[in-house]
Amino acid sequence: MSTDTQPFPPEVSEEERNYIRRSGRYVVVGFWTQIPQRCFVCNKEATVSEKIESEELNHIEVHFCDEHKKKRKRQFLIIVAYASACLACLIAAGFLNKTAFGSLAFVAILLVPILSLPYSIKAKFKERSIWITGAGKAFLDSLPEYKA
Repeated sequence: MSTDTQPFPPEVSEEERNYIRRSGRYVVVGFWTQIPQRCFVCNKEATVSEKIESEELNHIEVHFCDEHKKKRKRQFLIIVAYASACLACLIAAGFLNKTAFGSLAFVAILLVPILSLPYSIKAKFKERSIWITGAGKAFLDSLPEYKA
């Protein structure tokens, strides 16, 4: 196999490829590392897994305990209900020709991405590592510090 198709140069050791660390609010993992099966929020025993959204990667999973999986689902449903209500108000304002009401509903819809930020988990590939956001303090505190 030629070295131009390998994800790492040959001089990168196995230890450098397989690690899990923290850097501020990020979890930093080696490209081939599996995230431990502990809740990504509270660090308790995990019961369910969830794939991380990423443009570059599609094989990373984080794990949650039952409590935090239910909480994430509930928060997602609340955000969807809020967005649906705002959209319904915007449509109703269009039918009723109520410009002020429509403007208020439009501004409320713009808040949906901001409201969903604390509940999103994102990953990106950087410096031969995968950097993941969205971990809880207990999970982060269980990891050693990342040194570049």
